[in-house]
Amino acid sequence: MNRTDFINKMSLFASESSVANIEIAYLMAKKFHDGQTRKELGADGNPLRYFEHLRRTALILIDEFGVKTPELIITALLHDVIEDSEDGRLASLLIQRLFGNTVHQNVCALSKIHKDSYVSNLKEYAVTYPQILLVKAADRLDNLRSLPEDPTFRQKQYAETRDVYLPLFAASAQSSTAALIAYKKISEILK
Repeated sequence: MNRTDFINKMSLFASESSVANIEIAYLMAKKFHDGQTRKELGADGNPLRYFEHLRRTALILIDEFGVKTPELIITALLHDVIEDSEDGRLASLLIQRLFGNTVHQNVCALSKIHKDSYVSNLKEYAVTYPQILLVKAADRLDNLRSLPEDPTFRQKQYAETRDVYLPLFAASAQSSTAALIAYKKISEILK
């Protein structure tokens, strides 16, 4: 799916100003992750550009979880920008200025800036804004679907998902249909 198709999809449910903000986030994610690749290989056998993960995370949120909230779609597109770009500080400032406090706080909550306290910070943030777990679930689902063939790495990711994230997703599954769908999809992969 290219940018035009992605933006046209957004225009089916979002206001014109929200579509414009989503497109800005889309372009910003591409720019801040320019030149970055994933361990995953594309159809051509070369490493896939990192941006594909961000777009797929947003599409999982929309197509599979039924989430059409522009702030969450923007969060999905930008969820790794602060953590994984060369200039996370600039990215943080731009997110704050362009998209406001909610999106900025969402992206910060999903950023592993302090890896030792990441999960506890995410849990704490989810108490006041549980929808953040939908973005984390879409992110995790895409990561599980695109794991490299390395069995050690795969086992580590499955264990982390089962032990750390699945309990969070299970607790949130009580609060919304989207969260229940997310929980079921991730549970299915872990079988």
